Amino acid sequence: MDFKKYDNLLPYPSRKSDPNYDNRLGAYRDMQHRLMMKFEDDALTEVGLADHPKKHVIYSKAWQDGHSGGMSEVFGHLLDLAEFISDLER
Repeated sequence: MDFKKYDNLLPYPSRKSDPNYDNRLGAYRDMQHRLMMKFEDDALTEVGLADHPKKHVIYSKAWQDGHSGGMSEVFGHLLDLAEFISDLER
């Protein structure tokens, strides 16, 4: 999985004195949210859980356990959970 495609290319606004700060911050946060939702959808599809009824709960657990290590860590946890679920459902 190419994690670079989920990088937010908008610069984070750093100066509150900028008259467009609120607009720039809003645009940055909107883009970040869209990228995170895309990552979640793509990651769940990649591990075969896109149609699982508890997919958001499963992803939340992977996020909770791995987000401090980055998207690749979240994806690794998601892979482990998908394998575990697959074993349970056999």
